[in-house]
Amino acid sequence: MHHLKRYIILLSVVAIGIGAFLVRDYLSRKRAFAQRTACVGSLIRIRLTKELYAQEHGLTNGATISDDVVWRENRSVERCFSGGSYSINPVGVYPSCSYTGVVRWSGRLWSHEWRPE
Repeated sequence: MHHLKRYIILLSVVAIGIGAFLVRDYLSRKRAFAQRTACVGSLIRIRLTKELYAQEHGLTNGATISDDVVWRENRSVERCFSGGSYSINPVGVYPSCSYTGVVRWSGRLWSHEWRPE
């Protein structure tokens, strides 16, 4: 009977450890996905700001717009929560994020980039 009690305690400790690992993994992936989503939102805001500025000033594809102009027009400096940095890129080229990590969420791999369908 004494061994059975030890066995039950050991199984309980193992079950709690596995549960804690699964919760931590889930929360980590959830945080990474939220950061990826925020990054994509920033890329969309940068693209829209750049397109509006280019249209208002008659700029064509290949023209460059400085980061300072985009941040001023956007009324904020966008930051990648994963530690990447944004490249505005010339007019006609989508902005990009230097973070190259990939987030696994719901069985899919998501990268820090945005391309309209």
